[in-house]
Amino acid sequence: MAVREALVVGLPVLATAVGGQGERAHDGLRLLPPDAPDALIAEHLAALPVRDTLTGESLPRAPRLWSLTTAWQRPGKRRVETLFVTANLNAGGAQRSLVNLVTQIAAQHPLAVAVCGETTQRAFADTLAQHGVETFRPTAQADPYALAESLLGWAGAHALRTLCFWNVDPKVKLLLARVAPAELRLIDVSPGHYAFAELDGVANFAAAIDLDVAAYYARLDVLVLKYHATDTPPCRRTIVIANGVATASRAAPAPAVPRFLVSGRIAPSKRLKTVLTAFAQVQRDQPTAELHLVGQAEARHAACLAELRVQASGLAVYFRGADPTMSYRCEPFTAAVVLGTHQGSPNAVLEAMAAGLPVIANASGGTGGIVRAGKTGWLLPEHCTAAELAAAMLESFAQPARSTFLGTAGRAYVRAHHDLEVMAARYLDLLKSPNPSRSR
Repeated sequence: MAVREALVVGLPVLATAVGGQGERAHDGLRLLPPDAPDALIAEHLAALPVRDTLTGESLPRAPRLWSLTTAWQRPGKRRVETLFVTANLNAGGAQRSLVNLVTQIAAQHPLAVAVCGETTQRAFADTLAQHGVETFRPTAQADPYALAESLLGWAGAHALRTLCFWNVDPKVKLLLARVAPAELRLIDVSPGHYAFAELDGVANFAAAIDLDVAAYYARLDVLVLKYHATDTPPCRRTIVIANGVATASRAAPAPAVPRFLVSGRIAPSKRLKTVLTAFAQVQRDQPTAELHLVGQAEARHAACLAELRVQASGLAVYFRGADPTMSYRCEPFTAAVVLGTHQGSPNAVLEAMAAGLPVIANASGGTGGIVRAGKTGWLLPEHCTAAELAAAMLESFAQPARSTFLGTAGRAYVRAHHDLEVMAARYLDLLKSPNPSRSR
């Protein structure tokens, strides 16, 4: 590590080719034989130029990697089989899926949930507490090394069998894959290409800890996808477990005026500017039309929310904030609108369909397998325009019989293919299966 750190900050290094030193290749590293005489070492040192400035590499330093290798070496008594690791418990689709899952299986499988970051609303945490699910924050620090060290220490102290990543900082995942013991099974539940791109985006960090992204996937025991995606990374085992939701007790009634729903996180990836542009066209044609946005923006997306409020000025757009209980599903809506980029198996789509709401969505990620044009909803091109969206919204109001048909068909489809109990049973089978034998 001393050699690595010196090279990263731009210092030339003179070292003997012992241990792993001989495997390093770097312009700033000069290797001498292990038995090099003092005179030869002095000669090389004297040949190094005196410099006024140092030019470091772009690679981040990894000064604490060595300490992680011992964090898990304090074995204790097993009382938890699986630790789910997530970024937060805010009102997002990934977090809702996690809460849906663990509350379903906690009585049958000993588990806990580690929440790495700040949580801005209490609803999901309260739900977990009501079901007796142990939830904790590994450390108050956002530093990925501190998080990985705490998680490994917890895993060792509880003789954990499985770490399951569920929407986690890619740096934390890389660190855990780098130093976790071979007997600790690693499962990554990935929404698809969005998560793959996140890992690719920290390639410098991966290089700094001597674990590239390909090696991360090779270390995984299971990669769980939400839909049958193409161009997935090569892993030891890849399976598909689609999201599941509970079917609403009754279908939502039809509204008297055009009334549209958008639910979920407020973020740039949700293409809400396109939705607002489309709604402006709808309102010009139907002045009584309304658009209800149910969801919240995280602090990092505050600017996005501010821009949307400016764009919505003068329109019948209602920013209603988060509603973790989903009480809005019982309200009369013409249709639910769901646009996105790199979608997985969107809960916003499934939850609307489960309530009998007609859905208008773009064919991003797994959405195209759920919303089928003319059969379970309106399916628009992945990069649809505001005009295309507006046309579908107007059509959903102008053709109430067709909307009712699509809402009923969508509800039946979710009940048959995206049932919450089926999803829970599949995860339970995976978590209860024996750990594969492997060597590191």
